[in-house]
Amino acid sequence: MKPVSRIIIIFLINGLCLYAAGSLVSGFTIPERLADLALVALVFTVLNLIIKPFLRFIFTPIIWLTLGLAGLALNALMLIILDKIWDMVIINGMAPLAAATVIITIINYICRLLLLPKS
Repeated sequence: MKPVSRIIIIFLINGLCLYAAGSLVSGFTIPERLADLALVALVFTVLNLIIKPFLRFIFTPIIWLTLGLAGLALNALMLIILDKIWDMVIINGMAPLAAATVIITIINYICRLLLLPKS
């Protein structure tokens, strides 16, 4: 699979994940307009492709020691960063953050497993 195709699929998966979390979790607000949701998904994808690998490298020992549980915390951190830099995303507290993180992580994992071949 070409890198551009892979990034487009990741962008679409992130859009689906954000939409699902926004629909299912009260206190986690994302834009309802498709164009605005696409912009938020684009920013989230860029964060996950650029910042997350660097942070994962730094926190790899902690992720290993917690048997991957710190990976969820890293996903939550990506949502916090998105909330801070983009005013269209609103997270009202830790419970919505935790619920949205779990939903996004599960949907992202399943979609990537089904849609993206191992590289």
